[in-house]
Amino acid sequence: MEKIILYGLNDERTKQIHELLNNHGFENIKFISNEMSNCITGFLHDLDGYTPDRKDGVKAPEIEFMMISGFDGERINQLVSAFKTNQIERPVTSALTPSNKDWIFADLVNEVYEEHLYMTSQMNNQK
Repeated sequence: MEKIILYGLNDERTKQIHELLNNHGFENIKFISNEMSNCITGFLHDLDGYTPDRKDGVKAPEIEFMMISGFDGERINQLVSAFKTNQIERPVTSALTPSNKDWIFADLVNEVYEEHLYMTSQMNNQK
């Protein structure tokens, strides 16, 4: 089953992105608060066998983040196209994998954001 988890959005962006996703047939959307970011990623995706165990003191960066699960290639393309077509900036995005489902969500956001910054700087250096 497809699921989209969104984190770090202000009220305006929450409304904007929720409307965009619903209008394009993406319905299983969960908004994660900062307080929930110290849970295991598998729990947030409602995977069987995961409990709301939390790790105290973990903080995710103050960024907009979107995590998807259960998507095939065509649906990922539809998701990316929905943002592009409507000229809406897409949050930093990641997909659920067998290895990251056991991560603390905040740690995952930190790691993906670091990778995003590195890749962005590499692309800017090539210009």
